[in-house]
Amino acid sequence: NYLASPPLVVAYALAGTLDINLMEDPLGIGSDGEPVYLRDIWPSNAEIEMTIASAVQSSLFRASYAEVFAGDERWQSLPSPTGAAFDWQSDSTYVRNPPYFVDMAATPAPVRSITGARVLAVLGDSVTTDHISPAGNIKADRALAAVERALAEMPEGAAPTFVPSGSPQPGPALLLNTDDSEQSNFALGFPGIANDDPDRRALLALDTILGGGGSSRLFQEIREERGLAYSIGTYSREHHDIGKWVVYGSVDPDQLRECIATIMAELRRVRDGGVNEEELQQVKEQVKGGILISLEDTWSVASRNGSHMQRYGRVIPVEQVVAEVEAVTSDDVLRVARRILREEALHLAVIGPDEDEELSKLLRL
Repeated sequence: NYLASPPLVVAYALAGTLDINLMEDPLGIGSDGEPVYLRDIWPSNAEIEMTIASAVQSSLFRASYAEVFAGDERWQSLPSPTGAAFDWQSDSTYVRNPPYFVDMAATPAPVRSITGARVLAVLGDSVTTDHISPAGNIKADRALAAVERALAEMPEGAAPTFVPSGSPQPGPALLLNTDDSEQSNFALGFPGIANDDPDRRALLALDTILGGGGSSRLFQEIREERGLAYSIGTYSREHHDIGKWVVYGSVDPDQLRECIATIMAELRRVRDGGVNEEELQQVKEQVKGGILISLEDTWSVASRNGSHMQRYGRVIPVEQVVAEVEAVTSDDVLRVARRILREEALHLAVIGPDEDEELSKLLRL
């Protein structure tokens, strides 16, 4: 048996054999009499991203999951046991009763001394239990009561107070941390926006357009077109009263100057020319699909809810976030690009075998 991705299955089918080196041997002969290789028909990352953006719509997930707990007629007709405890079947080869609680008394045994153990970590009072995420058909009031009982003896801490951020360091600025690594790892950053800033959805769109995937501008220009770097991307982090927006990458030291120059050119292009409607719409669908897909597991949902409660004091409905993303216009993206991409706020840090102070001359917007 063989396991291969669908495109490779098609490639082998075109070749008519598995005994072929797809990297060097042609799949066949084209209508022009020339050999056709896998690289000739393999879709680019941009084509793949464009197909995903056009085919994966947020409406598909809403339609598919609207009645996910209802099930079809076959699901509804399955016999379901009743009672407070699961009815384990001793002859089941699929779901067996785990033996962990066998012979466990209702009243715990007295605590005994721990012998032969070693301390792995000594933690301060600010470190508390996390990752509490009940899963399944659990009633909220029962889950809350169980958590309260479990944490009843834990001392209550005071709510943290946010320390106002200081003024960003002036730029443009260059920091070189020289070492003997084989790659030049860099981060080119700007002060961002706060987590409740009205421009945060527009910044999300801008971040996705510039470095949020295989179809992003920086990925296409730096990796696909110029072959300057394997790893290139962007990210945004929003905090209480400020944030950061960063371009990051890892390149061969000999290509660092060209890579930084290309990044700066792309930043100037989006700051001065903005984005077109087709590009923005594709990004919206990509962002909305990513938001919905990311909430398919219990931990992601619990993490999102906890983060929102800490940041906003409430959980923002997914539908509201999707609507806010959909409402972003090209003018919004252009405005936030001009707000973030400012030369006097630009900082570049490089870790690698680089001692080229002349890099600072590239930091011009």
